[in-house]
Amino acid sequence: MDQRLSVRENEVLELVAAGLTTKAISARLSIATSTVDWHIANAFEKLGASSRAEAVAIMLRGTPPNRPSS
Repeated sequence: MDQRLSVRENEVLELVAAGLTTKAISARLSIATSTVDWHIANAFEKLGASSRAEAVAIMLRGTPPNRPSS
């Protein structure tokens, strides 16, 4: 299974990192709040994160924990 984040998952996490709420991200991207939550959940799974803060930290580091860098 490919563990790289999609373009949209990256975009959503960048907005989370900027401090936007799910509702604000939804409005900014013109998508439903449930779609924002879906992208965040997919990112959590791919990154092995259990919170927004952890997902953002992993994304900013560029390498998920316990996974060798390429």
